[in-house]
Amino acid sequence: MDILLVEDDAQVRGGLSAFLRTRGYRVRATTTNEGVNSIDGTLDAVISGYRMKPPNVERLVASRNERAPLLPMIVTLSTPRPEDASRTDVEVIDARDGVGHLLKRLQELDTQLRPLNATE
Repeated sequence: MDILLVEDDAQVRGGLSAFLRTRGYRVRATTTNEGVNSIDGTLDAVISGYRMKPPNVERLVASRNERAPLLPMIVTLSTPRPEDASRTDVEVIDARDGVGHLLKRLQELDTQLRPLNATE
């Protein structure tokens, strides 16, 4: 499963990408500026943090909607869910519950995408 990890904090980006790679995921880790141009049809999912500098999440969502509107996008929160995070075009996971919720969702996506990727 190919994941674009978009995170502006270098330590978070490095740690999460290393963790996901140990779990067998192929990860392209970028900042928002790089990430908005990295969304393409070769990806299976996009993961982003919500608390990036505004309007970075909005730019990333807009890029995903333009380039690959069906691409699953998961936004992680490490603070209480803000009202403006109630979007219907992204999935929000509370990182305070631990990385297990993110891994479970990625495994579900992988299971859903595996038959589609096998036909390509």
